[in-house]
Amino acid sequence: MAYVHIEEGCIKAKADWPAPGFVETARPVVYGYDGGLYFAGEEPEKPQELIKAEAIASAKVIRAELVEKATVTIDGMVFDADEASQNRLVRGIVASLALGLSPDETTEWTLADNSSAMVTAQQMARALLAAGQYQTSVWRMPYDGGTINE
Repeated sequence: MAYVHIEEGCIKAKADWPAPGFVETARPVVYGYDGGLYFAGEEPEKPQELIKAEAIASAKVIRAELVEKATVTIDGMVFDADEASQNRLVRGIVASLALGLSPDETTEWTLADNSSAMVTAQQMARALLAAGQYQTSVWRMPYDGGTINE
């Protein structure tokens, strides 16, 4: 049993006990997608454009989480591939180029497992490319009709 307050044909409030202005009903009362109260089976259908917008918003959260946790493997070394790590890779590559260093000259780099390795600018560039390709594939999924799978 529930008690409802009805104004102008719409349920305005619901209670589990009698209250002034409320009438008793045996019909189940539910919340609609819009937050309004309705008798079960009479709630409005959610518009397709809202369903699509919610699916895209959910996919954006998932893809951001996937990119945040992303790694790529280059020559057996696992690099972080999130956006901040991509920016660090760019800085390392640019510095190597600006200094005219050989593409095979090494520098110490912290890998995804927090171990240190000696890496070349070429390896950093390959890690950056792989990270960007992964991010692009994940970023396009909600718009290309695909699903995001971990």
